[in-house]
Amino acid sequence: MAVAFIFLNLLMIFSSVLAAGRISNNDSLSELITTGFLFYITQVILSILFFGSILKNLEIFYLILFNSIISFIIIISLRKSIRAFFNQNLKHVLTFYNYILQSKDYFLYFFIILFLFQALILWIKVYFLPPLVGDVFSYHLHPVVDWFQQGRILSYTDTPVW
Repeated sequence: MAVAFIFLNLLMIFSSVLAAGRISNNDSLSELITTGFLFYITQVILSILFFGSILKNLEIFYLILFNSIISFIIIISLRKSIRAFFNQNLKHVLTFYNYILQSKDYFLYFFIILFLFQALILWIKVYFLPPLVGDVFSYHLHPVVDWFQQGRILSYTDTPVW
């Protein structure tokens, strides 16, 4: 399921940036990335709201299927502009990469290394460490159960809720 999740997110990011490139009139790479991110996050939020609120069925299989279909529809409808999109934006990425390398800004290099180090630590935490849900329950749930059994938590509210 993790492979499907990664594949789906890459597919959604690609279709979102492709749609942003089609809509965007400016040649700015930062505008393209920002617009693509907004399309991506909008698709995620709307699909979760649609399945959770309207259909009352928030299963991962249906989310993957639904978002894959939407992404493939976007890619198929914009398939003629994919080559031009890559040619134009690859130049922007290479120009940005060359600018970073030629600037010799060691402060920037330091922050890039810190970002990559933090991403590596996060990846190690996610894939190699066990989940901490049991830890949360063992430390935080038992006082609540004790309070409820002792009658310190009321099963009703004595103040009106408006």
